[in-house]
Amino acid sequence: MNKINYGSRAERFAMRPPEKDRQINILEGAVRSGKTWCLHPKAIYCCAYNVGGRKLFTGVSRQSVYNNVLTDLFNMVGPRNYSYNRNTGQLKLYGTEWLVIGAKDEGSERYVRGLTVGIAICDELSLMPQSFFQMLLTRMSPEGARLYGTTNPDSPTTG
Repeated sequence: MNKINYGSRAERFAMRPPEKDRQINILEGAVRSGKTWCLHPKAIYCCAYNVGGRKLFTGVSRQSVYNNVLTDLFNMVGPRNYSYNRNTGQLKLYGTEWLVIGAKDEGSERYVRGLTVGIAICDELSLMPQSFFQMLLTRMSPEGARLYGTTNPDSPTTG
């Protein structure tokens, strides 16, 4: 696994179409190193990426995903290009349906159990329970499914 640093390498990753990415893509680096910035254009590219299953944003909580990822993304795309229901986690981005879910404890795996997942954008992956992450990986069965996750090296595990 290679570390993504803010700069030209990060920009190349952010602007690369999902079909050229690996199935699991982990962006690791220090706080304020540009990891989440890379997720914004990647999410936009994923809207047009033709893959089966649901498209998800996930993090420790829906609120943390909203604070850490979606606020800046919404500012970038403008209010006419998205609608978001903070109560249900239903997001429409450039006409594509997404689901925003939280993964705060071991019981959170129930939120992905039974789903078929084509895209998962995971904020602070190392803070998610192992059972949630393992269930998420098993649900990513469509050909071309992609997972994008951010993590900080100072938080190796929580379980």
